[in-house]
Amino acid sequence: MQGPGEINPRILNECSESIAEPLKILLTKSLEEGKLPPKCKKAHVTPIFKAGNRKNAENYRPIIVTSICCRTIEKLIRDEIVNHLEHNQIISKNQHGFRKGYSCATQLLTCIEEWTNAIDQGHDVDVIYFDFKAAFDKVPQKRLL
Repeated sequence: MQGPGEINPRILNECSESIAEPLKILLTKSLEEGKLPPKCKKAHVTPIFKAGNRKNAENYRPIIVTSICCRTIEKLIRDEIVNHLEHNQIISKNQHGFRKGYSCATQLLTCIEEWTNAIDQGHDVDVIYFDFKAAFDKVPQKRLL
């Protein structure tokens, strides 16, 4: 999906060798100054229908698309952070989100296995679920920030 940079991904791919060094300089300067370039702060917001009445705005969730270059930089930074956490064994083995080879399905399978083992050993199992999907919709955004 093309973001506000309005650069076609194919063009970026074909020019990758020529733009790699300028992007590296931009990323390095951005990290050193602790600031994002103004264009990285721009995004396209697209409403995606969830369920219910299509005329009700609450039945849509916003998808925010930033420029491809900024998404690439974000992915590189995220990957470095996760690699550091995993390499230094800082991240919990119970963390399934944002990790390669882990997902909601692997988290669920792990939980079911632990619950089944506990029940097999004669222990009681109580589970409490929290649904945060709309929690932040009800908090004033300025107060949350």
